Amino acid sequence: MKRTNAIGQLGMLAVGLGIAAAMGAGSASADSTAVDPAAIDTAAFDPSALIADPAPATSGLDVAISIDGSTLFQEGTATAYSGADDIAIAYGSNAVADAGGGTGDFAFADGTDAQAYSGLGNEDSAIAIGADSFADAGTGNGDIGFADGSGTGVIAGGESNAGTVVVAGDDSYASAFGTNDFAYAGPDVGSVPSTADVTGDIASVIGNSSEALAGAGSYDFAGAFGEGLTSSATGANFLFELMPSL
Repeated sequence: MKRTNAIGQLGMLAVGLGIAAAMGAGSASADSTAVDPAAIDTAAFDPSALIADPAPATSGLDVAISIDGSTLFQEGTATAYSGADDIAIAYGSNAVADAGGGTGDFAFADGTDAQAYSGLGNEDSAIAIGADSFADAGTGNGDIGFADGSGTGVIAGGESNAGTVVVAGDDSYASAFGTNDFAYAGPDVGSVPSTADVTGDIASVIGNSSEALAGAGSYDFAGAFGEGLTSSATGANFLFELMPSL
């Protein structure tokens, strides 16, 4: 009986020694694969990348807002300028809105390279919507220019030279809706421009590649409603031309 117990104890001791040997071998194996700090290539790891400030994110907006002579918002390549009691808003790559020179003027440009100018008069409004659109209203009071379309332009008002009014055009209205249109309402129209102030001219276009001219007189109306048309009511007062003709 005592011999049996001794054999059992020897067996338990052998198992224990075997487990200890296995653990020791595992530890040795783990130690053999440990990274040697001296072998780290510090040139291949730049810790500054983990602590450097991230590059500022860009919004992608092109917006500018100016009211009463103060810039309220400026982002991207759009620019806006206003004078006293004026409002200018530009939206789009390289868009420009300028409402300076008078009081109560409004300029709004919306589109790539769109341009809107109002001023040298009071209560003038210029609105240009579309890529490469153009609107100019002013050199008089109460003028309105509205261009809506790619490559479309309008001018409403009088004539100036180096910022000085030469011939005023009051209450003139020029509008164009379409592509590559042009509308002009004011004194400098036709072969004999007016040398006196003019009032109440209206030029309107709806279509593409059309043109309407009203002015060199007062209370003239020129309308072109269609494709590739030209309407001209210039040189006297109370002229009326509508294209296509009725």
